[in-house]
Amino acid sequence: MGKTYVNKHGRQPGRGLRPMFLIPKVLAVGALFGGLIAMAALAFGEPMGADTPLANRVRVLQRVFYCVVLPGAGVALFCGWALMLPHFAIMLRQRWVWAKALSGWLLVGLLFVVWRMLPLAAWAGDPTERDAQMNLLRTCLIAAIVAAGLVIFFGRHKPRLGQNYAKTNVSKRAKPQAAAEVLP
Repeated sequence: MGKTYVNKHGRQPGRGLRPMFLIPKVLAVGALFGGLIAMAALAFGEPMGADTPLANRVRVLQRVFYCVVLPGAGVALFCGWALMLPHFAIMLRQRWVWAKALSGWLLVGLLFVVWRMLPLAAWAGDPTERDAQMNLLRTCLIAAIVAAGLVIFFGRHKPRLGQNYAKTNVSKRAKPQAAAEVLP
């Protein structure tokens, strides 16, 4: 038999599941943001030629949305919550977490609007109505890109947002008594 190998430099026990949630989250956020950028490029440009019917363009938008954006958003949300759970009480005291959560809720709402706008833009009967639906879809895509950018910014840079961590993180020590109390 061979001799046993001692793991001196590899992964040590006790680090938890953080690396197993962090890497899929980074990849999922990249898929979400990249899918939104690809959808905006498809919605604003003429990538398939000017003679391609609008219904075919919207089908491609739907495929990108359903196969790239939604799975990316779902995995990013799941992994983000899984990473936050061990330090939940500490994270709730920080303003950047609240700003990121508000941006994320805005993003989820905008993704729902985009999801509902895709069929309406494809099968609107009147050309002016179709153009109006596509313009609304483009506006929602730009707003979703901005919201996703805010989520990425708050998650990466963690700005203080006027918060002084030394003052907000008060310890539970007893307050010192006055040294010279005068007794009557």
